[in-house]
Amino acid sequence: MSVRFRTACLLLLFPLGSLIAAQDAPPPSSIWNGSYTDEQAMRGSVTFDNNCAECHMADLSGRAGPPLKGEMFLDRWRGKSVGSLLEKIQTTMPADWRTQLTDVRALGVVAFLLQKNGFPAGPRELDVATAGALTLDDHRDK
Repeated sequence: MSVRFRTACLLLLFPLGSLIAAQDAPPPSSIWNGSYTDEQAMRGSVTFDNNCAECHMADLSGRAGPPLKGEMFLDRWRGKSVGSLLEKIQTTMPADWRTQLTDVRALGVVAFLLQKNGFPAGPRELDVATAGALTLDDHRDK
């Protein structure tokens, strides 16, 4: 096999290997270890804009609904699981019931909210099991 052919194969397979490694990565043990991906948060921002921004505002400051960013949001959810936030979104949002969010879309919205509140992204998408195991905590050292 030529060096050029091997190099081409490696360059083509490297992204696939990275994707497989990210999916095989263990779930984060802390919200600060990256519990969602940037891509998931981006998809969640679209869902948020289409279903949530009317009440919670595009900047998440709240209007008819409470703020979803900053101290008021963090105070409300501090010490609770990310899964309880997910459940709140799944069972009560959007308030006018025009749309019911699928698990994938609700998880995307949660990822978007985590991103906007300063929690870091990681190599794995947030899933229901991981959400239930993580606690919203504002201390990076825990």
